[in-house]
Amino acid sequence: MNTLDYSEPGAGSEEPNSEVLEQKYKEYLSDLQSSRAKIGYWVIFIWVPLGSLRDLINTPDLIHETVTLRIITTLIAILLFFFFFEPSRKHLAHHSILAAALCILFMNEVGIITTGSFSNQLYFGPIIVLLTTGFLSCWPPKAMIALGAITPFIYCVPGIILFENIDYDTMIQHTYLIALAGALATMTCHYEYKLRKEEFHSRYLLSEKTKQLELVSSELQSTVTKLQKTDAAKTRFFANITHELKTPLTMILFPLDGILKNNASLK
Repeated sequence: MNTLDYSEPGAGSEEPNSEVLEQKYKEYLSDLQSSRAKIGYWVIFIWVPLGSLRDLINTPDLIHETVTLRIITTLIAILLFFFFFEPSRKHLAHHSILAAALCILFMNEVGIITTGSFSNQLYFGPIIVLLTTGFLSCWPPKAMIALGAITPFIYCVPGIILFENIDYDTMIQHTYLIALAGALATMTCHYEYKLRKEEFHSRYLLSEKTKQLELVSSELQSTVTKLQKTDAAKTRFFANITHELKTPLTMILFPLDGILKNNASLK
C-alpha cells in the first residue's frame, strides 16, 4: 500500500513527509503488536493446558505423553513471556508472537512424532496457531505468508523423514487444511494491516491539523490581546492629551469671555 501524501499546494504550514509518517506508523504498529502479543500468550496459558481434556477423550492411551508436552509448552511460553516483556527488552516484544507461534508448532510436531502417525487430532494445533496469529498479530501480509508457507512443512516433513509407514491420504488432507488456514490468516492480516494503516494516517493527519488549529488560535488570541493593549494605550493617550489641553484652554477662554462681555465692540 502506498504511503499517503498529505502535502497541499500553497499550504502555509509544513506537512509531515512520508518518511516521518512511515516511521511513526512503525512505532504505532510495534506497540499494537506488543499489546496483542500479551493477549496471545494468555490464550496459550489457558488453551494449551485445557487441551488435556480433549486428549483424555481422543487419545487416552497417550495421555501421559501429551500432558507432558503441554506442560513443557506452557513453561516455554511463560519463559518467552518474561523474556520478551522484561522492561529492558521492550523493543523486542513485538517479535514475541512469532516466537510463541514457532514454539507451539515445534512442540506440536514433537507430539506427532511421539504418536508415530499423522492419523490423529494434532493437526488442529497448526491450524489454531495460524488462525490465532492471523487475528492477533497485525503483521504485514508478507510475514504471515511466510509463516503460512512454513507451517505445512513443519507439520509433514519430520514425519516423512522419521515414520516408516505413512498414511499419505491423511497427511495430504491435513496439510491442505493447514495451508487453507494459512491462507485465511494471511487474508485477515492483509485487511487488518491495510485498515490499521489508513486509520493511523487519518488520526495522525487529524492530530496535525488540530495542532495547527491550536497554534493559529493561540496566535489569534495573542493578536487580540495586543490589539486590546494598543486600544487601551490609545484611549489613555487621548484622555491625557484632552486633559492637558483643556486646562490651558479654559484659562485662556475665561479671561477672553470677560473681556468680550466688557467690550461689546470687540465681538
